[in-house]
Amino acid sequence: SEMTAQTPPQQPPAAPAAAPFSTAEVKAVVKKVLTERLATTRYTAATADGLSRGVLDAVTAAVQALNYDGYKLAVHVSLGESKGQGQQYVAKGFWDNERDNFVTEYFSNDSVYCSVFVVGCYYKY
Repeated sequence: SEMTAQTPPQQPPAAPAAAPFSTAEVKAVVKKVLTERLATTRYTAATADGLSRGVLDAVTAAVQALNYDGYKLAVHVSLGESKGQGQQYVAKGFWDNERDNFVTEYFSNDSVYCSVFVVGCYYKY
């Protein structure tokens, strides 16, 4: 009996690896948004809700424009009247040290403070 070599089935080419979540790149766009939106802003309770929503939407759009394929983003904004107070965040969750990352950025002037926390979690495994 004659044996013939069989060619293994062709595998589709591997998808290119997603660009990793760049903390430097994200931090730069968040800082730009905060500076542009808040540099001359005066805090008032009446406008704080709309102001924080505007910052949230602008940061989310700016980070999404960086096109981190395969990443889910979470953006948290805390905005208030600047009275010299401190602020500290704690977050806990499952984490992939090779792909997932986060950025924090803080802005303040003599009237308003704003802190932004952006998390990028890779979900395409």
